[in-house]
Amino acid sequence: MNIKVIYFAVYSELLGKREELLKLEEGATVRLAFEKCTSILSDRDELLKATLFAINEEYVEPSTLLQDGDELVFIPPVSGG
Repeated sequence: MNIKVIYFAVYSELLGKREELLKLEEGATVRLAFEKCTSILSDRDELLKATLFAINEEYVEPSTLLQDGDELVFIPPVSGG
């Protein structure tokens, strides 16, 4: 199946892109997509704990199953005051 992944803020900077098309096996979860997309990052386990995810503009858990054609967004932790 194919999904579109959109990277916000720090993910766009760390990965050097704003979005990509990702091919995954049927039954893949958000967590699996995250792990595949962030395999080059050394601190991805810490990022996973603080990241929110959305599929087709609805917040979801990392264990959520993806469907062909989904749009997955990585929403990183935000700091500020």
